[in-house]
Amino acid sequence: MLFEDQDYAGALLKFERAFESAPDPRLLWNMAACEKSARHYANALALLARYRKEGDLRMSEAQRAEVITLIDTLHTLISRVHLVVDEPGASVFVDDRLAGTTPLADTLLVDLGTRRIRVSKAGFQDQVITQEFAGGSELTLYMTLPAAPRDARITVASDAPSAIYIDGRLVGHGRWEAPLVAGEHTLRVSAAGMVPYEKEIVVQVGQPRTIYVQLEKDERGGVPTWVWLGMGVVAAGGLATGAYFLLRPSKDADFTLGTLSPGAVMLPIRVSH
Repeated sequence: MLFEDQDYAGALLKFERAFESAPDPRLLWNMAACEKSARHYANALALLARYRKEGDLRMSEAQRAEVITLIDTLHTLISRVHLVVDEPGASVFVDDRLAGTTPLADTLLVDLGTRRIRVSKAGFQDQVITQEFAGGSELTLYMTLPAAPRDARITVASDAPSAIYIDGRLVGHGRWEAPLVAGEHTLRVSAAGMVPYEKEIVVQVGQPRTIYVQLEKDERGGVPTWVWLGMGVVAAGGLATGAYFLLRPSKDADFTLGTLSPGAVMLPIRVSH
């Protein structure tokens, strides 16, 4: 019913499900008829070749002759393409239908008309050929898969005559623009008298990025770190001295010895008079 209604895709699906349940070779003939009517001549040819092999014992001489005649006719509607790809393990698609993996074990059968051949592999850029194929022809196509880009363009600019570092390496001053490998990186921008800027950044393939850094003035006035450290030591010493005088008992304080096991400690104790 679906076939007579010219719903060849629906009829093919029903025949395929029937064949999965009961693999009768005669269903291959029905499936080939659907593909032929849908102008998928290469698929019809493959099904007929399988039908001829698996159903030969059930066919009469007239049926065998009919199959051979139809196969010969389909060959005039199909182009044989020798596809040579420089990368193994790449997927080959004809009109977005998977046709095999490189290196192909056999020639690629392509229906006549305008067809789109696409070769795809992870880590490489897809290559596409759109071409008009004449039935009964044979040709060779060569395809090279270039490596996919692994970087993105990044621009870093600052409002000061700063030094720009990427992952600890000096790359420019004031403004820097260049491709950078995708992934995580450490950006540092520094200038005299300014507070250094440092941040982890993520670069993604095919996504250019611009980073503008506005450095803040160092309120310490550029005083060397060792000076601040020295002042810190002096301040700490002052606090210790102040604590001594603050906690030191007065001269008229009386002292009484006390002991705390395990050692003896001198404790100042004020005795009220």
